[in-house]
Amino acid sequence: MNFKEEKILGETIDINLIIPKLVGFKNKDFENNLNGNILESIIEFKNNTEELSIIDHKYAKENKYDIPKYNCTVDYKINYISDNLISLTIEYTKFTGGSYSVEEKTTYNIDINNEKLLKLSDLFYDKDNYIEIINDHIKRELEEKENVYFVDKFDSIKETSKFYIDKDNIVIYFDMNEIAPYVVGIPEFKIPLNNLNLQIKI
Repeated sequence: MNFKEEKILGETIDINLIIPKLVGFKNKDFENNLNGNILESIIEFKNNTEELSIIDHKYAKENKYDIPKYNCTVDYKINYISDNLISLTIEYTKFTGGSYSVEEKTTYNIDINNEKLLKLSDLFYDKDNYIEIINDHIKRELEEKENVYFVDKFDSIKETSKFYIDKDNIVIYFDMNEIAPYVVGIPEFKIPLNNLNLQIKI
């Protein structure tokens, strides 16, 4: 794993990008495509936030009021790495005024041996019951904290639901404001890998 850092202290926005680059795959087309997708997503996020800062500050100046400088940050986290699996999360954060920053996450769960990105459904031998088991786990936690979450907004996970893997858990996560107020951030639900009701491949 390599990375490069880019910092820009601008008039309307400060930008700090840490851009990871995955290396060492046998299939260089897979490696290049993966790194290309990561870089493209980061640059798109940076460009969109920077453009918004220019437009908003121009409008504020024309109408004779002040707004704070915006901020755009990208970092990464290696959640888990082994001989056959990498779970890498790209963390996007932007401040465009208001009382809090907006956070986003994109995770790349990579099967190293087969050189492919994993969906949630790829982790389980039994394709029929994992959704029900994980749903029950999440619903119990939602109900225990019904004063925090929008309980009625959660119906079910999907095979394409967002997740990452750490040493002990599969972690299902949701976007800000999807099942909880923005102030909560990105809700996460940890499903232990040693859950006896799940037949897990990893």
